Amino acid sequence: LKSLTALIAELNVLQENARNKGLELYNLGSFRASEPYLNIAAAGGDRAAQYALAEVLRRQQGSITDDAKKWYRLAAAQEDVYALLRLGDSASLDKARQLLPPRIAQGDGEAMLQMYELTKDITWLKKAAGKKFPEALYILALEYDRDNSLVPTGQTPSEAIDRLLQMGAAANFPLAMNWYTNRPQVTQFPSLRREWLEKTAALNDLYGVLKYGYALGHDSEGRDPEYGYAKS
Repeated sequence: LKSLTALIAELNVLQENARNKGLELYNLGSFRASEPYLNIAAAGGDRAAQYALAEVLRRQQGSITDDAKKWYRLAAAQEDVYALLRLGDSASLDKARQLLPPRIAQGDGEAMLQMYELTKDITWLKKAAGKKFPEALYILALEYDRDNSLVPTGQTPSEAIDRLLQMGAAANFPLAMNWYTNRPQVTQFPSLRREWLEKTAALNDLYGVLKYGYALGHDSEGRDPEYGYAKS
């Protein structure tokens, strides 16, 4: 029994390590590299790994294959709302509608964003952004950029987008950080722009790391014309 318990404990550690490594690679956009790690954790029953693995398979094939659907269903069985939304059948969507209200009542910004994904009612997106949920801040900025008529009265589109991106960047959401770094209110101050680029790269965001490395490379004359780094 002691030997069996030790083996189970070792397996759990391996699964946890695989989960962490797989999700880290997945969040960095290294989908192919994340797949073997996610397979281990997903097979062990981890909900987040099951959903991420399904997403990797969907991206690889360009559609929801039977293999991807299997993992979505396993994650959905553990009440993963994003998996339920991906499945998209009436039973799954009804289940999502049942799961979200209690979380929304508790002020859960992510649940409000998921309700927006379910209903496409921008009111829910604005509520999620009002809770400063980082992804919601970024998506609302995209919506304002796409359709200026959605911007609240009394604000210009540029002001509204800048405010949302600044909050998203302050919450360390890489997509918001990358966009905010290229907004006029930042680009006019090279030192501030460098600061945001370095913060993004420090998060191991793939785009941020590439931009940072390129900036440090300099041109043929030893200058970085975009961010103003001096050649050391």
